[in-house]
Amino acid sequence: MSVKDAVSIMRSVGLALDTPRNLARLHALAVEPGEIGLALINVEEAKSKEVSLRDQLKVVEAQVSVAGVAGKNEKEREANLVIAKAQDQGCVDAWNALRTGQAETWNAQATHEAARREFAVLLAKIGLAQSALALVAAIGPLSSVEVAAE
Repeated sequence: MSVKDAVSIMRSVGLALDTPRNLARLHALAVEPGEIGLALINVEEAKSKEVSLRDQLKVVEAQVSVAGVAGKNEKEREANLVIAKAQDQGCVDAWNALRTGQAETWNAQATHEAARREFAVLLAKIGLAQSALALVAAIGPLSSVEVAAE
């Protein structure tokens, strides 16, 4: 195998020269306190906050319900309760806080998933570079041929 062929194989893989950067990024993602671990902590904190906000909303809604809603029948009382909740500022604030908490949870989950996927891609890239190097090494000694820079 010529040097040109070996370099061609490595360039087709496109990873050999990039491997140190990939390893550094892999380290940043996975080694404590890696980005994946921090993202998971953020997910758990956001979920906990969301549960707390749901509980607060239940309390505020119960307070509105207990305040008494008049109506001729059950359907009218339910409709009046919905209107009362929509007009109660505490209830509206609790709903808005819950929506914000849900958005934070979704964002934290998306960040965590993106970090996990990047980690998997980097592992695959490094494995591919290792396989290409093993292939070049297995083919045998390289003949000395000048390789033109591209």
